[in-house]
Amino acid sequence: MAGLNASTVQFPRPLLYTEIANHPVAVNRNGSELQSEETIPTTLFGCSTYSRDIFSNRKELPELKIGDVVVFGNTGS
Repeated sequence: MAGLNASTVQFPRPLLYTEIANHPVAVNRNGSELQSEETIPTTLFGCSTYSRDIFSNRKELPELKIGDVVVFGNTGS
């Protein structure tokens, strides 16, 4: 699990369309995309107290560290 400094208030699609909102996720560390062959199932959740403030459930990602930037793809209109 990884907490993000954001909430589904800023990006509500995963909250409203839980089953079909499957956005690609990339991780940037020190200004470049993190590439790793080792991944772990990671749930990305927001910083609110709302129990459904979940961006992505069990996405295969490299191990995240404080300061990493998580980028969601296909988020435009």
